[in-house]
Amino acid sequence: MSRMKKAAACLLAAALMIGSLAGCSSSLRGVKKEDYPALTAATYGDQEICLGEVNFYLRNLQYVYEMIYGTYYGDEMWDLAGSGSKTMGQSVKENVLSEIYQIYVLNGKAEELNVTLSEEDLAKVETAVDEYLEGTPQTILDETNLSREELIGIYQRNAVANLVWEAAVKDVDTEVSDEEACQRKVTVMVLSDSSEEYVSEEMKDEVLASLKDGLTMSEIADEKGLTASPYTMDEGDYADTIGPAAMALEEGGYYAVYNETNKAWYVLYCDSEFDEEATKSRKAEIVEERKSAAFEETYKQWKTEAAEFKVDEDVIALLDFKTAMYVAETTAAGSSEEETTEAEETTAGSEK
Repeated sequence: MSRMKKAAACLLAAALMIGSLAGCSSSLRGVKKEDYPALTAATYGDQEICLGEVNFYLRNLQYVYEMIYGTYYGDEMWDLAGSGSKTMGQSVKENVLSEIYQIYVLNGKAEELNVTLSEEDLAKVETAVDEYLEGTPQTILDETNLSREELIGIYQRNAVANLVWEAAVKDVDTEVSDEEACQRKVTVMVLSDSSEEYVSEEMKDEVLASLKDGLTMSEIADEKGLTASPYTMDEGDYADTIGPAAMALEEGGYYAVYNETNKAWYVLYCDSEFDEEATKSRKAEIVEERKSAAFEETYKQWKTEAAEFKVDEDVIALLDFKTAMYVAETTAAGSSEEETTEAEETTAGSEK
């Protein structure tokens, strides 16, 4: 399970307010989208989670999946077998339900941890909802069919969950030493050809000779029509290829290592034994890893104390993937363009 703060950001903080979930019908006859807010899909203790809420999370995640994978797998992507015997569609539904469950568990801890939304938090929720309604693709708005009030309810629930997450990780040590996070910068040139049996050792020797003569990796790459790629790394990176040799280099040092698996020579040049920017970034990653581990441990305990979560599989089965959420824009020549900005806008309720 991913940590709540990031999960809430990625799945869109929007759906029905808890107070509006009462009185859901169990009949599945003639169910339409407008009926979803009156149909119980799951329960968390005595709280009813209606199909409208699940549908909303699902459609926004469907949009992202179709944008990323639709070009490769086409209309049949949701029926493709994923892990085990489950289809991609079944796996995504399960992921959505897991995230909803986590949101409810965290909200259930709010009172115990004295977590409440301030007036400023509530104002931010309303602003985020308005921005979502303005920037979300119409396909999603049409398919989910939720009101502004319903969206505000789930944004508030996600905001509470984020605050509970912060409370769970507040004691995590945020100090990271240079030694623990140290990243070195290495430029790598890969020398190989299409043959599985032959790699140009002569070219490797030429590159090493040029380095000895004082040329830079970039200059050598330009001269020989090769590619010199920068890497930042630490002790555990690229252990099966360049890692050990790269970590042994001093700044300004170079070396060539042969990889039998890839049938290639890797020429390495150490630009820096301590890359300041990369190390700073790694420190932030380490802190996030610590927080994630701390939250997972706490959440594991919270789940043992949580209310029972029941899913009505017959109701969930009403949600299919027949209507595409993502429709690529087409140029005059008929080529597709990625809607990156639009995709970002569909991940509302972003991480603070």
